[in-house]
Formats: sequence, structure tokens, C-alpha cells
Amino acid sequence: MSEPSPDWPKLLSLLDHELRTPAGVVAGYLRMLLQGRSGDLTDAQRTLAEAADRSSARLAEILGELAELAKLEAAGAPLTSQTVALSELLSPLQQSVAGSDAAITIHGEIPDVDLHADVTRLRAALAALASAERRDQDETAAVAVRAWTEGRKDHLDVLVAVGSPDIIREVGPNVRATRLPFDCWRGGRGLAVLLAARVVALHDGAIWTLATRPGSSVTLVRLPETSSQAA
Repeated sequence: MSEPSPDWPKLLSLLDHELRTPAGVVAGYLRMLLQGRSGDLTDAQRTLAEAADRSSARLAEILGELAELAKLEAAGAPLTSQTVALSELLSPLQQSVAGSDAAITIHGEIPDVDLHADVTRLRAALAALASAERRDQDETAAVAVRAWTEGRKDHLDVLVAVGSPDIIREVGPNVRATRLPFDCWRGGRGLAVLLAARVVALHDGAIWTLATRPGSSVTLVRLPETSSQAA
């Protein structure tokens, strides 16, 4: 008799719950140390405690991503969809990529189209993909976005490319490049990328790695079909 398949949403939720309490205790003790509640720290001790505090904060982010993934994997994912202009979805990304002074540069004009989407989740997914592109290049590397449409006049797909500004300038409606499967499981990309892939899939979208030239690629996202305002 075969073993029953695990209830992954419940398992993810349980894992989040079990880890959150000890992680919270560790974070609390670190804050107390940094506040001098147990006496003054030496410079070396403070450096170590601050590094541990940053890692603790990252762990809290991962637990939040784990809880969100559990919600999305549950039956009837709680998407809150609304009609939003593509420009309204993409423009705030310029301030949303943590650790980057320049954040994201939007290359070219954003098509005048509407999407039916969970704005908060889809914007977070695109930001996570941009952050992954930065990590793949260099933690200080710039990231750019370019969007265009493909398909029939009254039934369009929106394509959003994310990557290095030098490569983004080369992509667009007429680009001929191989679309490779997107590897959201690759080490170093983080749980946020797996979450982003799930969010895009729940919008009936898809993600590829667009190989523009040998050794160069960008992340390409196809968003839900839309109708053009300018048609």
C-alpha cells in the first residue's frame, strides 16, 4: 500500500509555525544585547551581534515567504485581483529592490495596457525576480526592466524582461532568442523566487530564461492576457 502524499500547504504552515517561535526568541535576545541590556559590548562583540541580527532579520523574511507560499499552495489561492495599468504595476519597482541605490531602471515606454492581477503579489514577484538577477550578476549590479506586448490586437500577452541594462536594450518584440525553462530551484536565488514563480503561474503566466547571446540572459515573464487601452 502506497504512502499518502503529504499535505504540503499544511506542512509548510506547520514548519513556519514551529520555526517562528525560536527565531523570535533569538531575535529578541540579539536586540537586548545590542541595546546594552546585558552590559556594554566591545567593538568585536557588537560586530558579531549585528551580523547575527541581520541574519535573524533575513530568517524572519524567509519565514514570511514560507507562510505566503503555504497560503498559495492551499486550495483556492487567496488572490485579490483588480484591474491595473501595466505602468502602475511596474513603476513602483524602481524603489522596491532592497540594497540597490538605483533599484530598477525602466527601459523604453511601458505599453498602455491593463492587467487583471493581484497587484501586491505580482509586484512583489517581479521585485523578487529583479533581486535574483542582481544576485546572479553582482550584489551592486544595476537591473533594468523592459515591457512589450505580443499577440492579436484585441487579445494581447504582456512580456516583461528583467536583467542587466546592457542586455535589456537588446530585447523587445522582434528579438530572436531561445526561451529556456526558468530554474527557480537554483541555489542562491532564495525562496522568494520560488514564491514568485508560483504567483506568476496563478496568474496564468509563465517565466523563462531568455538566452540573448552566449553567456548572457535575462528573465522573461509572460503576464496574463490583456486588452489594449490604445487599440
